[in-house]
Amino acid sequence: ALLDKTKVKLILSPAESQLYNQLAEDFTKSSMHGMFEGLDLVVAITDMHSSFRLGKQNGQDTITLDVKIKVVFEEAPKGIYEDQWQPIEQNLNKEYAKSCLALLQKIQKANVDPIGFGLRYRATHPGKEAWQKWQSIYPNVKFIVNANIKIEGTGIIK
Repeated sequence: ALLDKTKVKLILSPAESQLYNQLAEDFTKSSMHGMFEGLDLVVAITDMHSSFRLGKQNGQDTITLDVKIKVVFEEAPKGIYEDQWQPIEQNLNKEYAKSCLALLQKIQKANVDPIGFGLRYRATHPGKEAWQKWQSIYPNVKFIVNANIKIEGTGIIK
């Protein structure tokens, strides 16, 4: 559950909670599910780091979230172990970025900020009016998610 100062504003599903923990806490004790050419893939996260920056793009306020993840396969179809992994990584990047964007927009719509975007804004924009300015910016801020997933191996010994 995500709360404001007085009450629950949003309840996340288990998958959304896991994704939130990954983004907010660099939570590595988790796995990800994905698809590649119609086949199910499951990867375990071995290392993760996320960071964000506030900015403007074409005059619109933006929050750019960069997520770097290292993974190993837990479940994959036969034959994938010998394949080139770049197309799989690209597909996982696209799916992960899409999921992150949907979660960030859902949190934004509930008007809560558990990741601390507003705190960063206030820290980098001094002045008495910074908080009021942030409150007017946040509902319309555009999120940009850059996922960089690197497959390190198969998790099996040959």
